[in-house]
Amino acid sequence: MPASDWSPYESGNRKICKNVQKNLKKLLTLKMGFAIVDAHTVTQTTNMRIKTLLCLAALTAGVATSMAQSNVYSLNVVGYVNVVCSNGFTLVNTPLVPTNNGIVSLLDAYVPNGGSVYTFNGSSFQTIAKDEFDGSWSAPATQLPNGKGYFIRNPFAAAFTVTYVGEVPQGTLTNNPGPGYTLLGSKVPQAGFVQSDLGFTSGNGDQLLRFANGGFITYQKDEFDGTWSGPGASSAGGAPLKVGEGFFYRNLSGTATWVRTFTVQ
Repeated sequence: MPASDWSPYESGNRKICKNVQKNLKKLLTLKMGFAIVDAHTVTQTTNMRIKTLLCLAALTAGVATSMAQSNVYSLNVVGYVNVVCSNGFTLVNTPLVPTNNGIVSLLDAYVPNGGSVYTFNGSSFQTIAKDEFDGSWSAPATQLPNGKGYFIRNPFAAAFTVTYVGEVPQGTLTNNPGPGYTLLGSKVPQAGFVQSDLGFTSGNGDQLLRFANGGFITYQKDEFDGTWSGPGASSAGGAPLKVGEGFFYRNLSGTATWVRTFTVQ
C-alpha cells in the first residue's frame, strides 16, 4: 500500500506527522482512505486464561462473619492474556485492568531493547522507544490503560510474547470513540464481532480498520442500509476481533458509542 493513500483528516493531503513518517517508515502516513487488504492469514496470535478467585472471605473468620451479616459477596476475576508480536508492527490494546497502567510496568519485561510503542491521540502519534543499549524508555510515564489501542514494533526477526495480567473489568464499561479516528480495543478480553458480540454501537458510514501482516484491513458500515462489509465480517455484527487486538475506528457518523454492561457469569 503506497504511503500516499491515507490521512486522518478530511481536508486534502495533509500528512499525519513527521514523527510517523520517520519512525513507522511511512507505514502509517497514508493519505485519506485506507485501502482494503484482501483476506489473509493473521500472524498475530492471542491466548487467554482466566482464573476466578472466589471465597476470599474465608481467609479470616471476621471477614466471613461480616459478609454473612451484610449479604455482600465479592467476586474478583483475574487472569492473563498472551499477545505474540512478530517482526514489524502489531496493533494491540490492554485487555485487562492491571495494577499499574504504566508502559514500564506493562511492557518492559517483554519488549526487547530497540523495540518501540506508538500511541495515537486523535491527530498524531507519539513514539515511545526503548533504548537499544540501556533499555530505558523515552517516555516512561506513558499510560496504557484498559481499552487503549497502540502499536508495538518488533525490529527483530524473532517474535516475542507480551503477557498482560490483571482483572477482568465488570459493570458498565465506557470506551467511546472520538470524532475522526480513534485507536482503541475491547475492554473485555473477549473475541467476537465488534457490534453483535462486543457491544459497540456504530453509525452508518463508519469504518473500522484492523492491522495485520503489514497492512490495514478496512470494514465499512453501509451509509444506507447499515450492513457491514469486509473480510470475515458479519453483515449485522461488524468486524471480527481477537482478544487483545487494537483497531482504528473512523467515526464519520459522529454517533458511534461503546458502552457495555458486562458481568462474569
